[in-house]
Amino acid sequence: MKHALRLFLDDQDLFNYYKKLVRIRKESVALRRGSFTPLLTDDATGIYVFRRRSGDDEAIAALNNGGKEQRVDIKVDGSWK
Repeated sequence: MKHALRLFLDDQDLFNYYKKLVRIRKESVALRRGSFTPLLTDDATGIYVFRRRSGDDEAIAALNNGGKEQRVDIKVDGSWK
């Protein structure tokens, strides 16, 4: 385990990326405690999209576990920034 942790800490770009994800989660009530709704699951492409909501705070996350960059189109209610 120590070796895997050292590799992670030595990769500054990856480390900074994870720090950013942690900060975003800490700033969003929806990501910490919101309701969870799957929006898209595609085992063939490795795409998984879900929505988290808590009051007025809402977030959509799209995860790509495939081996290449992919485009995902999803229909959502309301307006998004």
